[in-house]
Amino acid sequence: MDSIIQTIWDTESLTDLKATLDVANTDALRLKLLETLDPLLDYRNMRDWNRVVRLCEALALIGWGERTALEANRSKAINGAWKTHIQNRYFEPHSERYWRSKAHYFILEDGPDDHDYGETTLASQRNPLSKAPIRWVLSGNSERSDPQLFWALQDLRLQIIERLSSDDYGDGFSFLGLQFNFSRHDDPYVKEEYYNSESDVPADQTLKYWIKPRLKLGRLTQKNGYWHVRGDRNFTRAFAEKTLPEQKTILAEDFENALTIAKGKLKKKLPDYDVERLNADLQNIHKTWRAN
Repeated sequence: MDSIIQTIWDTESLTDLKATLDVANTDALRLKLLETLDPLLDYRNMRDWNRVVRLCEALALIGWGERTALEANRSKAINGAWKTHIQNRYFEPHSERYWRSKAHYFILEDGPDDHDYGETTLASQRNPLSKAPIRWVLSGNSERSDPQLFWALQDLRLQIIERLSSDDYGDGFSFLGLQFNFSRHDDPYVKEEYYNSESDVPADQTLKYWIKPRLKLGRLTQKNGYWHVRGDRNFTRAFAEKTLPEQKTILAEDFENALTIAKGKLKKKLPDYDVERLNADLQNIHKTWRAN
């Protein structure tokens, strides 16, 4: 088993990795992979991080058995620093660490191990776990602008994460992701508003304002062999002044419209992905959400 672990370190492509794993007894191999992974989860250098990624990729291919499946990803933080994080399919974090550059490699910001192991790139998992196919992030002023909706969206997020998984509807599509942008009419520091059309702007408007469409989706994009669509939902002051039940009804319509648009984008690349069933399942969640 030690030789196959070394082969896993040296294998570059997922196709070759799968071929390597297929020659071994799955149960025994899984046990060996997990035994190798556990001490590395407290990674302190690039080499160990990249090995965590490769082991998570291997376990995703053969299955995690009774262990909670994890994925290991690399991304950039707001300040531009590289961030590595390990999470499960519910987006619950196992760990998150930040890196800074040193010569041609990286070292952990709070780590004592600055040895050059010959690694130049922080790896990121290429076969991620199947997770929620509908996701969103909120602009920084969302809780202050509309606190009732903020907490209602947190509840909706939990229901979607627990009940929906992208692979249940087909292969190859990862998620539809929306950026929720809220007007800052009540922001104590930067006061500005969104309007969906010029005709909505009142004649006595004194605040800085932006004309933004209610809903706009970008193109279908591929990363690591998985497709996703990102877009923006821009919320006006008028929306913030509606009751919470009214807001929930409008948002349910927005999600349905976004999935309809996404279906058109998926038609050529992933025609078998069942967007209609995903939409039906999402609407069932919305019914429960709107009733509370």
